[in-house]
Amino acid sequence: MLNKIIILLLFCLSLKGQIWITVSDSITNKPIHDVVISSEKFSALTDENGKFNLNLFEESDSLSFSHLNYLSKEKSFIELSNTKIIKLVPKTFIEDEIIISGKNNSLLKKEIINLDEETKLINNNPVDVLESSSSIFVKDYGGRGALKTVSARGLSSENTIILFNEAKVNDISTGGFDFSKLSSVSIDKIEYLKSSSEDLTSAGGIVSLFSGNYDRNNTKSLGIKYGSENYQSLFASINHTLSQFSFQLKGERSYSSNNFLYNFDGKELTRQNAQFNKSFVSLNANYLGKENVIRFYFHYSYVNNGIPGYVVTNNYNSSNAVNRSESFLPIINYTKTLSDNFYFESSLHTQIQSLVLFDDQRAINFGNDTKDSKLIDAGFSSKLSYVKNDFTTSVQYRFEYGEITNKYFLSNSLNSSDFLKRRTISVILNSEKRFNIGNTIKEISIGGQISSNYAEENLLTKEKIYYQNFGLNTSLVPTFNENFALNISYIDTRRIPTFNERYYSSLFDNTKLRNEKYKSLDIGLGYFTKNLEAKVNLYKIWGNDRIIWVPTRLALQTPKNIGKVETSGIEFSYKQNFFDNLISLNTIYTYTEALNKSDSPNSNTFNKQIIYIPKHKFRSGLELSFYRFNLRTDFTFTGESFFTSDNSPFNKLEPYFLIDQSVTYNLSLFGYKSILSFTVYNLFNEEYLIVQSYPMPLRSFNFGFQINFN
Repeated sequence: MLNKIIILLLFCLSLKGQIWITVSDSITNKPIHDVVISSEKFSALTDENGKFNLNLFEESDSLSFSHLNYLSKEKSFIELSNTKIIKLVPKTFIEDEIIISGKNNSLLKKEIINLDEETKLINNNPVDVLESSSSIFVKDYGGRGALKTVSARGLSSENTIILFNEAKVNDISTGGFDFSKLSSVSIDKIEYLKSSSEDLTSAGGIVSLFSGNYDRNNTKSLGIKYGSENYQSLFASINHTLSQFSFQLKGERSYSSNNFLYNFDGKELTRQNAQFNKSFVSLNANYLGKENVIRFYFHYSYVNNGIPGYVVTNNYNSSNAVNRSESFLPIINYTKTLSDNFYFESSLHTQIQSLVLFDDQRAINFGNDTKDSKLIDAGFSSKLSYVKNDFTTSVQYRFEYGEITNKYFLSNSLNSSDFLKRRTISVILNSEKRFNIGNTIKEISIGGQISSNYAEENLLTKEKIYYQNFGLNTSLVPTFNENFALNISYIDTRRIPTFNERYYSSLFDNTKLRNEKYKSLDIGLGYFTKNLEAKVNLYKIWGNDRIIWVPTRLALQTPKNIGKVETSGIEFSYKQNFFDNLISLNTIYTYTEALNKSDSPNSNTFNKQIIYIPKHKFRSGLELSFYRFNLRTDFTFTGESFFTSDNSPFNKLEPYFLIDQSVTYNLSLFGYKSILSFTVYNLFNEEYLIVQSYPMPLRSFNFGFQINFN
């Protein structure tokens, strides 16, 4: 009997240690994430489900709840332990009327992807998750360690902005970003914004990568991965919270010979000189106060990889070059609540990259076996926001500086080293007004953004550039059904030529490259419930002065402003959970018509599809969860694309259909939560290309194991 009483007491104590409180919207009853809960000694943050553990605090505590979009509130520990829920009132809520909630409208413009432990274990690179869960297009040069860039809506990768914990990390030399340097272990969340945010505007959208202990967990984990081509990975993470402070430490070391099998000219061949080894270490430290939030992030990465080159008949290994790069990225973000209506945000980052290329055949280097370069990219921003009832406005100052100490970083440099630099200053104004019209339209918002930009360059010549970006956005929710949402946005934006484009244009006395100009119209319609999300986006983009690389008499290519392009398309996505999340379906279809309007109507390239842009792409993921198992099947169909501007049927990449299959199993090992995973990529051994002469792997596999020491 005594044993039963002791067991009962222990059970009750265990329940006491798990008092979870839900913070929700007082209007929609939907959970609110990232709410700051603080006492005099400690702070916490709600997770994605709006929950936090009350027993992180003491019974004598009085807790305050604060969030940028909600009125602050205070509750005692005792009150919360009895109710288990607290509701916050939106700042847009006046006199018992809803002005606008905006959540469904924001989902029309944004795609949010959370990388849980199973997702990180199945996927080696975050770009694989991004491609399978969004309308983004990935240009992959083949294999685990090959160059991988992203683009959207028929535009080049230079037109898609990449943010890492709010810091812009696009390469100032090429304008793109190589995702092959990242690991899925290092990323916790991805957001893809289709056109513009409050701070930035781009016709090719904005991809934001986030990493950090935002859930304020106390966990430790260790994992391994093993796969085809002798792929090996060892990774670990530590998350810890102490009062108002939290930190996260992550690291990974991975390696692969990457000599995958592929088919070419009717032969099964092995990819050569594609090996890689890479490492990363990241540190995230946060301080959450009642009025101040400070987030510090540091990322170090090392990559050593072969550059296998292209594959053509009688030349299956066109390069023996090896690339070695190191990167340091510190970021600090600061948020200050000045009053109930005023907020201040600031961000500072510096990225330092060192690159060394070894090329004994001089297939890439001209004149030298070895070339090295250093790139420094720094940025600072500060923003003051005013939020009151149905009106929001902000003013922001941004400063960016970039320099390269050697022209090799511009790729294939023909001359000796030089000092190249650019600085950019931007002032951005953003405002939004919300209305409640009444019978027909329940919620409507109208917003706009304008930025004035000044750039000063010291490349091959000194240049001063002035330009403006502009955007308008309106969204509404009808009265007849609050689950529907409509959003219309228009942007007029510019892109400055990259260092690469500036340098190569100068080789043929074309130093006056103009900014690319884009105008974009996007119309989105969506329907959202607890278990269903369906949305469709129609868009049209008009591009002028597009920079296109054209051949010269010396067998080189040089960039010129001769490009005019019109892009239109449809993006459709459908997500639904069935039988209390037992089955999940995520389907995405994109139709992209990107037409070259540069030449005269009599030219054989006029009104033809831009190279490497497939018109049709379909992705679908079906997930089944039962007991401790999770089964996932991913289907991908990609239509034909062309690698010459005339769209010759003899110069096209054939359509292909891929199936990836994965299974994960959750178990307890020595009392610790653990995960086992097994994945087969390209299950049916499909032969395909994304870029001409750069073959993609045939069937491959990946095994993963992770143990959590909680």
